[in-house]
Amino acid sequence: MSKQSFDKAIKLVKKCEDFDKGGRKSSKVIEKAEQLLGLKLSEQETEYLSKFGYIEFFGVELFGIINEDFEDDGDYEGCMVEWTLHERAIGSISDAWVALRTEDDGGMVFLDHSDTDDNGEPKVIFAEDDGSGYKKTEVIADDFGDYLLELVEEQLDD
Repeated sequence: MSKQSFDKAIKLVKKCEDFDKGGRKSSKVIEKAEQLLGLKLSEQETEYLSKFGYIEFFGVELFGIINEDFEDDGDYEGCMVEWTLHERAIGSISDAWVALRTEDDGGMVFLDHSDTDDNGEPKVIFAEDDGSGYKKTEVIADDFGDYLLELVEEQLDD
C-alpha cells in the first residue's frame, strides 16, 4: 500500500492551499546527498526529491534539498541533508536518521533508515530532544508515502 499512498499523495498535494515546491533535483545531486549521508535513499525519497526538491503547503514544510552544494552556512532549516549532517556532527541523532520536518512543539520527524520495510522504505518516526539529543518516542507512519498522504488528506479535509 505504501507506493500507492505515495502516488496518491503526490497527486493530491498540488491541490493543497499554499502549495509550493523547491524544484526538481537531478540524480547527480541526489547521489551527492546519499554520499554525504552515507546511506542509500529509498525509492520514495528519491522520487520526492527528483520531482519536488522540497514541498510546503498550508503551514506544513517537508525538508528536502534546497541548495545543491550542501555547504555548511549555518542555516539548515528546510534541507534534509544539511540539517541531518549538522545534528549528527553534534551527536544529537542516529546516523540512520534523516530529518524530514520540525514540529511546532520542538519535536522532529525523521526517516529511520535502521527500520525499513521489504521495499527498503524507512519508517517515519517522531523524536524529542531531551537535552542530550533526540530520542525516538514513536513510529508515526510505516513509510514516507503513508505519512505524506495523511498530512495531505488532513489539510484537504479542513
